Amino acid sequence: GKGEYSATLYNLNQNGSPIAGSSVTFANGTLRFVNDFPGLTYQGRISADGKEIRGTMTRTTRPLPIPLVLERATPETEWATPAPPAAIQSMAPDAKPGVEVSTVKPTRPGTRIFMLVIRGSDVVVQNLTLTFLMKFAYQLQNQQIVGAPGWMDTDRWDIQVKPDMPGKPNVEQMREILQKLFAQRFALKIHQENREKAAYVLTIGKNGPKLTKSADASLPPNSYMQPLGVLHVQHATMGDFTRALRQNLLDRPVVDQTGLTGKWDFVLHFDWTPFAAQFPEMPAQPETASDSNAPSLFTAVQQQLGLRLKAEKTQVPVLVIDHVEKPSPN
Repeated sequence: GKGEYSATLYNLNQNGSPIAGSSVTFANGTLRFVNDFPGLTYQGRISADGKEIRGTMTRTTRPLPIPLVLERATPETEWATPAPPAAIQSMAPDAKPGVEVSTVKPTRPGTRIFMLVIRGSDVVVQNLTLTFLMKFAYQLQNQQIVGAPGWMDTDRWDIQVKPDMPGKPNVEQMREILQKLFAQRFALKIHQENREKAAYVLTIGKNGPKLTKSADASLPPNSYMQPLGVLHVQHATMGDFTRALRQNLLDRPVVDQTGLTGKWDFVLHFDWTPFAAQFPEMPAQPETASDSNAPSLFTAVQQQLGLRLKAEKTQVPVLVIDHVEKPSPN
């Protein structure tokens, strides 16, 4: 209608949720489709009879091109566009959901996809270790989990949890559901201590912070990395930011000493390469993308945020595992 091409990707793993293409061009027989999220690019050339387009697809997390042929649909081969998924009302912010029913099973060998998402009202996990899930659920990093048996770092699990109350859980409720799942299915028993450990302290840089106040402080914090090396932070306090750093990036705890209050929005671009090897949960090369021309994380924090990360020893909380076992059959 505007004299431009448009295209929509329907994600069948997310109940047919539509994702509009960021840009679509078709010139001289060549189709190019770009989707910024989930970071997909397709380029192919149409055949002389107009019945197919042969090309390749690349992902920001999968640099190697994948051959992909698009075939023109006929009345016999086409299928209906998926209907939008029914809207699910969010749980009350103060709700404390538990586990109504859960399935836990070992990940099938050779599985390359991994995820930790809310699907409908359920918490869905694929191809992740218990250590990784505990780091998310308790907002910790490796050095803050003490006494873990070796299988927690190697055995991978597929999990689906139905909460014991209706509605879509937020991220904090998702963490609480997982904590209760650990106790029920992995017989996890823990206690917390403070121990002196090597850590990073976050302070304000000499020229002051370069941050944007969140427009709506009532929204819950959100952070995600897409693609690897581009950290998006929204509606986050400095405490939320330090937790994201220690959970998702750094190999030691991060302590906030900025004195900054309120919630902030920013995007941090940095070189992912140094972090790839220390995260066995992430896909191995060449699945891991990175921009080697980007600055290091520490330089990016200083240049782009006006903050400073400094290494020193300080008291940090640790989670001590008193008992854990592999889950019983479903």
